[in-house]
Amino acid sequence: VDGASATDAVDAAMAELPADTAIGATARAALALPGDDPFALVPAVEEVCCDHVYSYGVAAAATVPAALALTRAAGGALGPAVSAAATLMPLADSLPALTGALAGALGGHAAQPGAWRERARRLSGCCLPELAGQDLVAIADTLADATDHHDEGVS
Repeated sequence: VDGASATDAVDAAMAELPADTAIGATARAALALPGDDPFALVPAVEEVCCDHVYSYGVAAAATVPAALALTRAAGGALGPAVSAAATLMPLADSLPALTGALAGALGGHAAQPGAWRERARRLSGCCLPELAGQDLVAIADTLADATDHHDEGVS
């Protein structure tokens, strides 16, 4: 997304989603919904993106369109986009994370409030006990340095 607006990023994503697929059709319907307030948009996004008879909370054909619509409505702002995503219960397993990833990519590291950044830095070691207490940002910087894709760092 490298400095693109939320609309430009969503347009780029849409260029990759064929119209004749479930994900493409649902994304186009979700993005046709009017409004620039992600929270106010939630009921309409739910109507377009969620199957209320049987729900797959992690289905890409529902989650990606909802994330694109909420991220665009929020103008890429992390807090409003993720907060709205968290209220869409049929997609609560995956939508907040995907929406946060999209909005976070648009806003960069600084988009996340400082208290949240600090809270997420120290790893608990749940899945990899050897990483308990390690600094996630330092690990990311080390990986970026190792791949020559490190420009400004994240810390």
